[in-house]
Amino acid sequence: MRQKTISRTSTFAWSPGQHTPLLATGTVAGAFDANFSNTSQLEIFDLNLTDKSPDSVELNQPAGVVSSSARFNRLAWASPTVDRPYGMIAGGMENGELNLWDANAILSGSDDVLFSRQTNHSGPVRGLHFNPFQQNLLSSASSNGEIFIWDLGNLTKPYTPGSRSAKLEDITCVAWNNHVQHILATSSTTGYTVVWDLKSKREVLTLSYPGASVGGMGSMGNLGQMGASRRGITAIAWNPDVATQIITATEDDNNPVILVWDLRYAHAPEKTLSGHTKGILSLSWCQQDSDLLLSAGKDCRSLCWNPKSGEIIGELPQSSSWTFDIDWCPRNPDLLASASFDGKINVHSIQSTSDNESGSAGHAIQESHDPFAPQQYQSQGPTATISLKQPPKWLRRPVGATFGFGGKLAIFRNRPAPPMNLPPGAVAPAGVPTNISSVTLVNVVTEPEIAQRAADLERALETKTLDKFCEGRSQTDQTTAEYWTVLRALFEANPREQLVHHLGFDRQEMVNQVAALTQQMSLNSNNSVTSPKPEGGLQNHRGSTTDMNALFSGSNADLQGSEDAFGNYPTAAPTSEFKVKPSIPFHIYPASDTDIDKKITRCIVAGDFDSAVNVCLHDGRLSDALVLAICGGPELLERTQKAYFERRAASTPYIRLLQSVVTGDLEDVVRNADLVDWQEIVVILCTFARPDDFGKLCESLGNRLEEQWMAKAQAGEPADEIRCNTVLCYLAAGNLERVVSIWIQEQEQELALSGYDPSTSEYERNARSLQAFIEKVTVFRKAIDYVDVAISGNPNEDQPEEQQDGHHKLAALYDKYTEYAEIMAAQGRLSTAIEFLNLTPVDYHNKESLAVMRDRLYHSGVDVSKVPAPEFPFEPLFVMGEGEYQQQQQYGQQQQHNQYQHNQYQPQQQQQQQHSQYQSNQYQNTQYQANQYQPQQAQQNPYGAQNPYG
Repeated sequence: MRQKTISRTSTFAWSPGQHTPLLATGTVAGAFDANFSNTSQLEIFDLNLTDKSPDSVELNQPAGVVSSSARFNRLAWASPTVDRPYGMIAGGMENGELNLWDANAILSGSDDVLFSRQTNHSGPVRGLHFNPFQQNLLSSASSNGEIFIWDLGNLTKPYTPGSRSAKLEDITCVAWNNHVQHILATSSTTGYTVVWDLKSKREVLTLSYPGASVGGMGSMGNLGQMGASRRGITAIAWNPDVATQIITATEDDNNPVILVWDLRYAHAPEKTLSGHTKGILSLSWCQQDSDLLLSAGKDCRSLCWNPKSGEIIGELPQSSSWTFDIDWCPRNPDLLASASFDGKINVHSIQSTSDNESGSAGHAIQESHDPFAPQQYQSQGPTATISLKQPPKWLRRPVGATFGFGGKLAIFRNRPAPPMNLPPGAVAPAGVPTNISSVTLVNVVTEPEIAQRAADLERALETKTLDKFCEGRSQTDQTTAEYWTVLRALFEANPREQLVHHLGFDRQEMVNQVAALTQQMSLNSNNSVTSPKPEGGLQNHRGSTTDMNALFSGSNADLQGSEDAFGNYPTAAPTSEFKVKPSIPFHIYPASDTDIDKKITRCIVAGDFDSAVNVCLHDGRLSDALVLAICGGPELLERTQKAYFERRAASTPYIRLLQSVVTGDLEDVVRNADLVDWQEIVVILCTFARPDDFGKLCESLGNRLEEQWMAKAQAGEPADEIRCNTVLCYLAAGNLERVVSIWIQEQEQELALSGYDPSTSEYERNARSLQAFIEKVTVFRKAIDYVDVAISGNPNEDQPEEQQDGHHKLAALYDKYTEYAEIMAAQGRLSTAIEFLNLTPVDYHNKESLAVMRDRLYHSGVDVSKVPAPEFPFEPLFVMGEGEYQQQQQYGQQQQHNQYQHNQYQPQQQQQQQHSQYQSNQYQNTQYQANQYQPQQAQQNPYGAQNPYG
């Protein structure tokens, strides 16, 4: 894209400093403007590239200007120094002078701008170049093969590179080598290019253009003359990367080519670039990217080449006259400038090539009133563009990275090659890469804590040490220590006893307390009827972890070795000898007996314990009834216990509890006991519930607690403790579905309530919370040996209704497994991701990426010997050419037409078949009637023998 235009017929030079780009222009020799002016000026233009307005494209006002006594053949701009912040501008004049100006003085408008004027050359100075390594060294060249090396610190006497070469006449260009500071090249109108070694002060190599002949173009001032023997070399340029490669351009209109030379094989050019139709006048090799070369010539074209491939990669808009100078901006290679004899210096950018001024060439021709101007063709085709197949090197990333699946990170680097250890004066061989490109694949773990916890869980599963894993988690995570303690209890040999112990009920401690109580009661007066109040642990501290359960006091096994209520009565030791007991007389029917006492006595005497029990129950003597029922047998005892519980349970709570225990109706305790005593209820279930009923009863208790929790939560009351109690009951019941549901709510609530922490990301917080959830669920599943019928169930068995409808009762858990598998895959733990993804049903698709992740994990290179191959996650799409697509459409239309005809023909065919079937049925009926009147024939054995069984 054209950025700026300077209406000058001038040669130019870019400013090399770090400041904004400046352009110095000098009135070119051998050309006149439209006014036939003879003035010569050196001007400096500030391009002001930030101004994008249409009016700012045309630059007419320079930032600084100075007049000169002669016109310019060449301009060169040295790098800035401390004394001269804008550097030095050197001008090769047509009168043989070499002038040096202070750029800063020109910009500031000072009168003292000329630094030096040298007149050592005897002819026009056409070659100028500052040494890229030592900016104080300037090479200049003119006619008669004169080459001078100037030291700006001492301009009294210039140096020569050696003896004057007989192969050089009028020198057209001079260029320093970009890698070896004492190597210099010069080109001449003779068609020869001479390479000089300033250390040895001699010419070391001569390149000869194959079509060269002495007597070519004499000077830049004669460029307007159309001669037939223009075979000189007009421009040279060194390769920015390879020290031994140089290119030369010829002005020959019959063979305008660019020759690429390798100085190690200087007998012939290495490559020839052909594209111009007339002689080439200028070359510029981009110092930042050796794949970009500019050339300009007498065919009014400015081409951009790739010297390595030899192809033309772009062209600037054509000018209406010869383009005699072109150059890249040294500090910003995105910019380039070209000068032509149509009086324009155009500044372009390779970022975009659409011209701001369409049809500029034709417009310039229409405005030209010069009768001596040659007729030039006007291009009406599309605007020429520079189309780079790859970005230039200064825009290429020196390093880059991208994340891949499975925690992989691909890193590429483009680093300069290390310097070669070469002897002094030696150059690096051609073909040696200047850059080293490398691609590295690394595993990146962005969440090392999560990856380590996942590894610990996997190790505990493999070594079967989940009990230690639970113990460790209960110590490190205080918020969920209650859960981990219960989970650890599930791995013990007797988990119900461990659960009782966890709830704070210790049987041995209670036995000791009962023994202390009975001893205290024995010390009291025998006539005392007041029982001492229970001390310490016998008091019921509801909600405390030190509560004692009175149920255990009824177990004779637990009271062995301790004093009981009958300890004050003497017992006789068993003996085989008969001893006469002391006489204690009594009356069977004392006079003080009531009628009820006498009836009971008679029943006992008669052995009628059933009647005796009835009398006691009728009179309210419940304790006597129980003692008499023991003598009457189990059936009588059972009926008596029932009557006892019916009368005492309503008034005495522990009798109600004893009734449930004795009758095995623990459901009554679960459903009707106050939830404040939920711990006692769990202990009762652990102590008395049958194994088959334990899970269901704990689940029922959990349901009651969950209802209470939900009611308090809806009312806005604190309910976290009740939720924890609910989870404990579901854990004891082994109900994975309910536990998972509550844990998921806890996790989501924890994430919602967690405040903003700048030290951690949202992804990290979610990953940590999910890791804790997965650990608890995995351990719980292992503890209860949970089997998911949605994954491993028998297809012949009746599946749950929700599963038959395509819904899964563990859908929420499957979502968490999927999310966790994604996190594990991102951390590079692909095996772990596959394991958890296999815990979801194959037909479960919560999102589209799940099927893709299954396929990518399966083909990720990990061990999948035990994993079924997943279905391909994408629908195949057949891509056809345009002709094939039309044939496919015609084929589809033909198929639809055939199907339509078939549908039309089908009813007629069915009618014919029905008519034929009707006639066949009529014939069969007639045949059947005829067979009814035929005499029966004896059936014969098909084997030719009589049936022996008749």
